[in-house]
Amino acid sequence: MTHYIISLTLLFLSHALLSWPQVRTKLVGFFPKPVFYTLYSAISLAALFAVIHSYQQFDDYIPLYEPVLAIRPWVVACMPIAFFFMVCRISSPYPKTSVPYGIYRVSRFPGSVGIVLWALLHLLSVGDTKRVLLFVCMIVIAVFAMVKNTLQMKQSSPALLKNTSIIPCMKMRNDTIGSALKEIGFVRIIASLALYGGALMLHEHLLGVNPLGGL
Repeated sequence: MTHYIISLTLLFLSHALLSWPQVRTKLVGFFPKPVFYTLYSAISLAALFAVIHSYQQFDDYIPLYEPVLAIRPWVVACMPIAFFFMVCRISSPYPKTSVPYGIYRVSRFPGSVGIVLWALLHLLSVGDTKRVLLFVCMIVIAVFAMVKNTLQMKQSSPALLKNTSIIPCMKMRNDTIGSALKEIGFVRIIASLALYGGALMLHEHLLGVNPLGGL
């Protein structure tokens, strides 16, 4: 377990420390920008592979709590929403003006919101130490990113900060729902469902757990 916890800590630090504005500015000043981003990516990937390796080596089943099995159908039904937020973030550049568009009308940080939702839904379905630690780590990374980016936006994009919210739909006017759906587009919705379907099919093969088992 010690190696597993260390690898999760390194994964968090690889995202948090290297992306912190003051640290990143100093490193970019020391290294050429392409070199910095290459090192950043290499360190993040190394930390991720360390987590995967230590996860596979952690064979002990240590229960922390009893998962809520009765709501598993709801977990499976709600998971596409998390995929939708993450797909929209990956495929939608961040707004460069004070006016949000598409998924950013719904949430200021759709990628992080998607990760938090994905992790929370999994925490309702698992109760062992290994997986709980993994999903809690993902939530911590996503929340840290939202806090860091919000602090940056106070300086760089105060108007956009005012016009958006982290919690979905909190600052979304009713008359902009149609515009948001049109800007998001049907393709992103289909892509989200397709990726989720692929994840369901591969889940048991890769992780040994069938999300649809027992439903």
